Parts: sequence; C-alpha cells; structure tokens
Amino acid sequence: MLDGVTRLPQTFTERYRRIGYFEGRTLRDGFGELFERYSERVCVFDGEEAMTYRSLDMRSTHLARHLLDLGLKPLDRLVVQLTNTQMFVCLYFALQKAGVI
Repeated sequence: MLDGVTRLPQTFTERYRRIGYFEGRTLRDGFGELFERYSERVCVFDGEEAMTYRSLDMRSTHLARHLLDLGLKPLDRLVVQLTNTQMFVCLYFALQKAGVI
C-alpha cells in the first residue's frame, strides 16, 4: 500500500466485490476494453474537434511514451491543471498508461 492511502474496511471491499463494483482489474484495463469496443464512436468533443475512442487510445499511448522518455516513472506523482479539453483527457489516460499517479 502506498504511503498516505487509507484502505477501505474489509466489509466494504467484500460487499463491493459481491455486487460487482470491484472487478479486480485496473482502470486502465477497463478503459482499454471500452477503447476497443467503441473505437469508432466519438468520446470527447471540446467544441473544436471530435475525438474517437481509437484516437484517444492512440494519442494517450503516444503521450505516455513521451512522459516516460522525459523521465517520469510509474508511481511518480504529478499535479495537473488544465481546462476541460481533449488535452486534459489525453493526459489523464496517458498518466494511467504510464502508471503515474
């Protein structure tokens, strides 16, 4: 467990697993399935450009590689301040893929 993280009580985690809220997989894996299943659908529209799930997946993977090349490592912490644009969404998923918190 990471420093500063408080675990949920065991009764909560058992209940959440039982009703299907906790599936034993990462957000990255869950969203990866959605990227594949809905690849041609628009997932983000910021008023200037529509972006499909496939494009978001590709752009965020590319950005994740750049972040790692710049020296960020999994479990590094990063604070983000961006407006609600496609760049924010791409960066969020890039950080998930790179393992940055």
